[in-house]
Amino acid sequence: MLFMPISIGSWAEENKTIELSVNWDKMGINPSRAIIRAPYIENFQKERTFKISEPIPVEQGKGWLLIISEKHK
Repeated sequence: MLFMPISIGSWAEENKTIELSVNWDKMGINPSRAIIRAPYIENFQKERTFKISEPIPVEQGKGWLLIISEKHK
């Protein structure tokens, strides 16, 4: 299974919301089958799944480790 790890973070003085800009062709992932998942990491982040068009909240001084992959057929 093809997957792409992504790390995002913010050093802003306030909470932010970001939207990922993804070149699906270069990644080799069909966007209609894409999943953006934040795995649970103790003392870092809760598990969460985002839709590809969903804005991602980033708290002040924090970030996300994300995995983009395709849903199984």
